[in-house]
Amino acid sequence: METNTIQESNRLIAEFMGWEKGENYSEEYPFYEAWDEIIDQYVPADMKFNISWDWLMPVVEKIEHLKGCHVIITTSLLCEIFHFGKLVNNRSGDTKIESVYNAVVDFVKYYK
Repeated sequence: METNTIQESNRLIAEFMGWEKGENYSEEYPFYEAWDEIIDQYVPADMKFNISWDWLMPVVEKIEHLKGCHVIITTSLLCEIFHFGKLVNNRSGDTKIESVYNAVVDFVKYYK
């Protein structure tokens, strides 16, 4: 996946997760604030949803907590996301994290 596509996808995920644009947000420096116990600030290029399970699994968990949604991650590098029994998408990838990331991005675009 191209760098610009990854950054745009990470931005979509950050917004889905409720991260807010920083006080001095600009297109040149589009940083988001993630609230946990402290405020962390990230630009999409520094977000790790596409490479870290620690970043991606909270997104999967949020999807699973939405009414009518469930996520199936198979052992064959396939991820399926259902919304009220309807298959919203099924994505594969070269790695398991890539297939889950791709499915999550598609779901966020669908759910938006």
